[in-house]
Amino acid sequence: ARARALAAELFDDEALRSTGAPHGPAFRRRSCCLYWRCPGGGLCGDCVFDSAPGSAAKNR
Repeated sequence: ARARALAAELFDDEALRSTGAPHGPAFRRRSCCLYWRCPGGGLCGDCVFDSAPGSAAKNR
């Protein structure tokens, strides 16, 4: 509970407010590191995507 309260306080700061949102017990950011675009990159641990963009089209 203390960690969540601290995180809420940090993300209430103007500089961090628009960078993401709580997603259950985790944090989901609203920006992309573009790691998925690197050869063999995959998705990062807090990726905004559920699967790499274009991967659904490749599997059809």
